[in-house]
Amino acid sequence: FDNTNINPLTNDSTFQLTTSNLPRNNFGHVYLDVEKTLNFALQKSPTLLDGLSLDEKKLIESIKGIAIATSSNNPNSSQIDINISLKKK
Repeated sequence: FDNTNINPLTNDSTFQLTTSNLPRNNFGHVYLDVEKTLNFALQKSPTLLDGLSLDEKKLIESIKGIAIATSSNNPNSSQIDINISLKKK
């Protein structure tokens, strides 16, 4: 296995932008590169978005990435942070 051309996720600008404001002391986070995932999915199934309205397509196509983290400031509460990175027009 040759991994010389593999870049760590932490070097990805969309990952950095989307996760930078998440709480550092969290129980874990989930990140989805929506742009790359959508491009991959559309290569496999070009009609994937055909059932959506124009507004729904525009919304999905405007998202670069989504990150979600859970954390707690005290034992009696939990917090969920959701960051969404959007493409520039």
